[in-house]
Order: sequence, then C-alpha cells, then structure tokens
Amino acid sequence: MTILRVFEESLEKKTSGKKGRIKESTVSLFKAAISIFKLWMKETQRPDFGVVQSHPYKITKRKMESFYDWDLDSVSEATANNHIAILHCLYELFHKMNNGDLEGLIPNPFKGTVVREEQQERTKKASERCVDWKWIEKIENLKYELPKGVIVNEANLYDRYSLFEGDPND
Repeated sequence: MTILRVFEESLEKKTSGKKGRIKESTVSLFKAAISIFKLWMKETQRPDFGVVQSHPYKITKRKMESFYDWDLDSVSEATANNHIAILHCLYELFHKMNNGDLEGLIPNPFKGTVVREEQQERTKKASERCVDWKWIEKIENLKYELPKGVIVNEANLYDRYSLFEGDPND
C-alpha cells in the first residue's frame, strides 16, 4: 500500500456512503492538495512512499517536513497549512479504518508538521490587523457634515444664489 493509494481510498470513502455528503468545493480542495503532493514527488524525483514499516521507501515525518518547506516556497503559509491539514485528514481516515488489519502501519506522518500558535498569540495578531475604531468614528461623523449653505432635498440646483451664501459671483 502506497501513500497515493491511501489518499485515493480515503477520498473515495469521504465522497461515498452515508457520511459522504461533502460539497464539491471540498472535494476539489482535497484533490488540489493531493495534486500538490504529487507535484512535489515529481519535482524531487521521489518514489511513491509506502505506509508500512517494511516498505523500502516508507513515508517519514522528515520527508513530510521537507514537503511542507517546499510548499511554503510557492504558496502562503495559510495555504501550505491547509494542504498539510487535508493530507493529515485523509491519512488519519485511512489509519482509523485499517489500524488492526495492516501489520506495521506507520502513524500519521503529517501530524505535528504544522505547529499551531497558542490562542492568545492568534488573538493578539488578529487584533493587530483590526482597524482602529477612532478612524471609523471620524468617518461616521464626517459623512453627516455638509458644506455651509447646501440644503439637502430642498435646494433648487438651478438657483445659484440658494446654493451659496452671498453673491454667486464672489
């Protein structure tokens, strides 16, 4: 059993059966993550990895970290984290289904590849990205200030004298 076959089997399990009612957009995200993984295997000229201990080219955590680093070179951190999370999910589904059936099944190599920040750090970064509310209040106050002499919904636009205070020729 190889890793690409694991992904295909897990994806098939996700899309069929009683619990297989996932949206088409989710399926396309899963397929995109698998294709990125295949691209990495092709570019780095790696063979298809085995998922059992006795396989000569077994999958390891170090290889998955090199995949993550390679992915970070071409996409943003959030996208790379998403790719790892999807592959983690697919492998975990396979591992749960076949844990007792296959001898020497490798634990999930995608687990722990992405280190999540603590909740306080993520909250702090999110609050730093927020817009300062004093500017929003200033904008709200400005939209109600009209130029002197303009009467909304009552001004005759053809009467230049009613639009301006004083003589319109000044």
